[in-house]
Amino acid sequence: MDLLAAADSHALAGDSTPGTLRQIAGGVGRNIAENLARLGIQTSLASSVGDDSFGLLSMAQAQSAGIEISDVQVSRQFPTASYTAVHNSDGELLVAVSDMRMFDQWDIDLHDGLQKKIQQADAVVIDANLPEPVINKIVQSCKPHSVVADTVSSKKSKRLGAVLASLALLKVNRLEACALTNCESSTSDNELIQALLQRGVRQVLLTKGVEGATLAGNEFSIDMAAPQVSKVVSTNGAGDALLSGVLAAQLYGFDKNEQLRWGMLAAAHSLGVDSACADSLNYDAMKDKTDGINITNE
Repeated sequence: MDLLAAADSHALAGDSTPGTLRQIAGGVGRNIAENLARLGIQTSLASSVGDDSFGLLSMAQAQSAGIEISDVQVSRQFPTASYTAVHNSDGELLVAVSDMRMFDQWDIDLHDGLQKKIQQADAVVIDANLPEPVINKIVQSCKPHSVVADTVSSKKSKRLGAVLASLALLKVNRLEACALTNCESSTSDNELIQALLQRGVRQVLLTKGVEGATLAGNEFSIDMAAPQVSKVVSTNGAGDALLSGVLAAQLYGFDKNEQLRWGMLAAAHSLGVDSACADSLNYDAMKDKTDGINITNE
């Protein structure tokens, strides 16, 4: 659960400031699952929530978006994972605290039913919020070249180090790519991508913020400018939407250019709302060609 506080005026340290507080179902894996479901992909979520109001709300929102949640466990030992952020009146992040005890201790129950789902899935998406042993266990259960991963952060990205050669698609930013490859911060985007491909990743989705993104494999590289959005309401969840759009287009069988265009359009929908996932996201919305995105092939 994301708890997002925004000050109405400039906040002073040690003082109380009027503002607003919103609670939104979040989490990288959950966001991706919701976006995929909204884009028409049959999606199941395996996760864990606490036996609390946040857990009930998270599961209700997942179901309303069309996600199958029979493999979401309810724990009475830990509360639902949460991320609490306080932003200044200009949107600047002042402080954030994440309570991830639920997943720091989590071990997925790969019962026969879930094992069958994983082995039959066209794609299995994991994120680096999961403990490394859980990541390894899931990847070992997947059919070859079906695993898609989101690094989440530069620190957590290293949890994916042992499974890079099993990844069909990896979404990273520059900091995360540097952490995974032990490259210097001055390393070029292309060198970072090549370093990941050399470690066995089949495709890399490198996000570059306002500069857009690159989707690359051993035999192709596509750059795309950032989507044009009349008003950016929140960047929360935009990267999750980007990966969701690319993956959905892959599953539908579209070419690489269209895959990245879908990702950019999905990100644009997310940027225009104050929640992590946009209700406006659907298959028909991806047909919109009036996005002003430039595509270059290398």
